[in-house]
Amino acid sequence: ELEDALVETLAARAASGPLRCVDLAGGSGANVRRLAPRLPFAQRWDLLDADPRLLARSREQCAGLRSADGD
Repeated sequence: ELEDALVETLAARAASGPLRCVDLAGGSGANVRRLAPRLPFAQRWDLLDADPRLLARSREQCAGLRSADGD
């Protein structure tokens, strides 16, 4: 599955420290809500979007997310 391949590839890159993920047109944070809990390593997400209302919504909806290792 594509998601499993993505996690495997990202895990190899995250071995040197927290993985930084940049979501262009991040909107309401659907990608971070889907992927962050499935990535078993430390991570930092930056969402970019032209609509400040969507970014405000993403902050609310993603506030409680933690990676699988608790970061």
